[in-house]
Amino acid sequence: MNQPVRYFINAYKVSPNSITLKEQVEERIKIILEKLSISFKHEVHQFQDANNSPFGVTALYLCEDARAEAKNASSESYSYTPSHLTIHTWPEHEMFAMDILFLKEYDELITLLQTIFPGEYHIIKQKNGRKYHFTPNYSAGGVGREAVGFFKGISNSNLLLDEVNMHKLLNEVCEKAQFHAQKDLFNKDEYGSSGAKVLTESHIALHYLKNEDELLIDIFTCGEEGDPKRGISVLAEILTPKQQKINHLKR
Repeated sequence: MNQPVRYFINAYKVSPNSITLKEQVEERIKIILEKLSISFKHEVHQFQDANNSPFGVTALYLCEDARAEAKNASSESYSYTPSHLTIHTWPEHEMFAMDILFLKEYDELITLLQTIFPGEYHIIKQKNGRKYHFTPNYSAGGVGREAVGFFKGISNSNLLLDEVNMHKLLNEVCEKAQFHAQKDLFNKDEYGSSGAKVLTESHIALHYLKNEDELLIDIFTCGEEGDPKRGISVLAEILTPKQQKINHLKR
């Protein structure tokens, strides 16, 4: 199985002119992904205050680079390979949080990010492993809570391989964990599937690897709204995995 590379990024002292409007964020992320030759589907939520003035963005991208590359490699080693990018912005604090899960390392990725979104970056990279530790820059202010990890040995995996069932599952998680769902994304091929939701609070992303019977999980919330731990509990109640490993991070 190809092992993905995960990045947890907090960026500070970022110009509000680049992260306030969804059009600003979409344009910049598109430049980055196109330079990396990554195709994608995405959804973006524009936050607005009581006066309907924009003040931040949540964007979620399901990317297709991993599967396209793997299909050109040895078929014996190929499995479904998850890939996503999320960004959540707080222009009033001149900051954003970004999560990236790609099949491989891109040497130019961080340079591209720092060129497109200049600022002070705090980056944790996790490769070929499932232990995550993240110490945020509290002097600039933490931004939220995140649960990342995996389930293995899932008794009712049919809920993950069908778009309708996947969205029903995510809706149930949102309801019971008190998340506020905005938009959905779904990808699937014969080796697995990905389902994701843009939340008012941030995002949920699930990637199911059929051959390995393994579900990669990422739930991120900002502020006090919603509870990632409860989200994980609801998923476990429904999917009844034989094994699970979840790490809870402060961002």
